[in-house]
Amino acid sequence: MEERDDGTWFSDDPLPPDSDGGHLNRETFVESIVALLEKVGRQQNSSVLGLIGPWGSGKSSILNGIANRMRSTERTERRWVITEFNPWYYQDLASLQSGFFRELSSSVPNNRSWRKFRQRVADLGDALAPLGSLGAVVGVDASGAIGGVSSLIRGGTSIESVKTAVESELRKADRPILVVIDDVDRLDPAELLLLFKLIRLAGRLKNVYYLLAYDEDTLLDALGRTGLIGADTPRRAIDYLEKIVQIRLDVPPLRGEQVSTWVDHEVEALAERHSVEIDSEFESRFSRAYFGHLRARLTTPRAIKRYFAQVDAFLSQVRGEVDFVDFLVLSWLRASEPLIYRGLIDNRSRLLGEFDWATLGSRNRGRDVDADHRYWRDFFSTARVDPSRTAGVAELVGLLFPRFAHEWSDTPQVFSGWKPGPGRISNPDYFDRFFALGVPEEDLSDRVVAEASRQILERRDGLERQIVEAAWPERANLVIGKLSLLWRPGDTAVLPGLTWLARQFEKLPEHKEIADSRMRARWFGRDLYVGLDERNADAFIAGVGSDPKILQFCAFLVDGAHLRREEQGEARASGSLPSEQRLGRLIAGAFEAQAAANPLDYPDDVWYLIRTWERLDSGAVQRWADLRLTQGDWPVLDLLARMVGTIIPLGVRDPVARIDGLDLQFVDRVVGLARVQSDLANEIQRALPSIEREAPATPDNRRAFVLATLQSHFQATMLEEEAALHEPNLDETETGSR
Repeated sequence: MEERDDGTWFSDDPLPPDSDGGHLNRETFVESIVALLEKVGRQQNSSVLGLIGPWGSGKSSILNGIANRMRSTERTERRWVITEFNPWYYQDLASLQSGFFRELSSSVPNNRSWRKFRQRVADLGDALAPLGSLGAVVGVDASGAIGGVSSLIRGGTSIESVKTAVESELRKADRPILVVIDDVDRLDPAELLLLFKLIRLAGRLKNVYYLLAYDEDTLLDALGRTGLIGADTPRRAIDYLEKIVQIRLDVPPLRGEQVSTWVDHEVEALAERHSVEIDSEFESRFSRAYFGHLRARLTTPRAIKRYFAQVDAFLSQVRGEVDFVDFLVLSWLRASEPLIYRGLIDNRSRLLGEFDWATLGSRNRGRDVDADHRYWRDFFSTARVDPSRTAGVAELVGLLFPRFAHEWSDTPQVFSGWKPGPGRISNPDYFDRFFALGVPEEDLSDRVVAEASRQILERRDGLERQIVEAAWPERANLVIGKLSLLWRPGDTAVLPGLTWLARQFEKLPEHKEIADSRMRARWFGRDLYVGLDERNADAFIAGVGSDPKILQFCAFLVDGAHLRREEQGEARASGSLPSEQRLGRLIAGAFEAQAAANPLDYPDDVWYLIRTWERLDSGAVQRWADLRLTQGDWPVLDLLARMVGTIIPLGVRDPVARIDGLDLQFVDRVVGLARVQSDLANEIQRALPSIEREAPATPDNRRAFVLATLQSHFQATMLEEEAALHEPNLDETETGSR
């Protein structure tokens, strides 16, 4: 389908006759009015017809259709003269009055047969116009107009005689004139009364007919504010209007089926123009929005036109980057409830459930249903939502934001969380796109990431891959989040992607934060790795290289796979799989590369691998430690000091590692507690009884903590052994008693 190129779609001009795709069937209504006008025109006496309908119901479009048909050269009936009088063009009552006659005069053909008619209309205007505005009457200057009025007065010529002369010319021409007046309801009360007076007294010429278009409620309200009617007698306004308008032409209200068909057509056309896929999920979700509230508000052609103009204007900028249904719903809010639209931006944190220290305590205590209701009722009130429409608008906001739907409900439980899919406005990675109407500079286009993904998996370079890698590591979380939607666990095609991720991992800084980019990369990689068969798992380990940071990443994946197998009851001996054996050898190489360096000088990236190495090949770790200790390369105390665990405080700038504990079982497996007790007997005996557990993890504090821990352990062991020696032998006691 071609792009829309008619400017009226994006303006408030009347819709072209075919812009609704024929869904409203207005052609039949227009033809019936044209037939009625022909019938009315044959009686010669002037009549006033009123085209009545609410604002936006398509009155102007219908008027255009009527005028076009009646101007058509194909008509077999006598040709009509059509003039369109727009009262809005005139700034005051005098210009409105003179303009009325000017339009009537200038509407007829500019030839000799109509010359006398134009002069007679000028005479009639002269007779009625205020002296101050006589110069505005067509064809007459001020002095001539005054002279004309003087001659009328001296000659005793009455207004009726002037009207008779005009009608005589009209009969000679034998062509009816239709004066079309739109937007009558937008005049102020004084202008409205003057217009009706002109139509009633001056304009009721034979062969001259009037077609007025207005919203009846608005018009009656304006009449009620005039001195003629008064607000306290509303029925008088109806009676007065009945005297002006002889024939009512009520615009047929849109039927639900008509609107639904038109809306379906526009949505499908948008999807085709912008290459957006419509699936069953789209249909289900949009149906909820449409039948939940949109149908109740899309009741006029103007409302439908305005809505889809909003969508069409910006969809090309976000196509493929945001969820289509969410964009349709938000576009309606932007067009019809603009303060709600702005309020969503202000309430981003609450709607998305972003971490907020200020509300953490209240969230932990549970949900205050009344407080939530008050908050959102105030929200709708501030946004000036009609109270009768609040429930419907809330339904739409709830479709966009599940957290809001929960807070708007009476459910007492705290919101349990919901992971929004890609493109959804409730997804923090996509929220800003809906309001920026595009991809912000600090964001990455989904289309760019998707193409970069293909390039990575196909092991080739490309512009998109370069863009993604340039965003790493600053926007690593964003990249990981998008790739996690494209790379599925268990798919062997992601093996090149996992290798790419491992090599990118070493570029990530150690932030030590909750779910920082390093941790997210590990979790994402683990999910991909555990889905690989052993052949591909081994190929992955073989292809990553020997950099300690990459091996640390691989260790996390292999350990995760090991735990997964244990959970599934498939435990194997450590290091029995080819992939695990290969990783064990690579880690051993990283430790051997440190040669005889003191353990306390080992880089963290290498030392963090020791636990995985010990699980994969405990014998190799024992031999490595024994060799260094036997050769005297290391003090045993320094090796144990390096084994002290540490913690890093979160949310602290430039955090200092602090002592956390010492796993004596691990010490026993690697070194042997008997050897430790023998080698460090004197130091253990002289050790201070304790050291602060969370003291800074300096080398001296580490050593002191080791000695204090060993002292406590061996003392406790000795006491247990002594107690065991003094316990009575139960077997001997029982024998003696017998």
